[in-house]
Amino acid sequence: MPIYSFKNIDTGEEFDKMLKLADREEYLEKNPNIKQIITGSAPLIDSARLGRAKPDQGFRDLLTSMKQNKSYTGNKINDWK
Repeated sequence: MPIYSFKNIDTGEEFDKMLKLADREEYLEKNPNIKQIITGSAPLIDSARLGRAKPDQGFRDLLTSMKQNKSYTGNKINDWK
């Protein structure tokens, strides 16, 4: 269950509650003096580099030797060279 942040409009008090989505909607309907607030954002991930870093030189050398193996002609190993 997600944790939502709320603010009491009358008192200015801010608090968190753990609610299901359906329960959150019902809670806000029953309490018109309560307003949901957003306190932060999710961390951003650089999708361009995610999983695309070059492996170290030793592993790249191993991939190169596997690529040069002539027993399999349809070899499509990426050796980053």
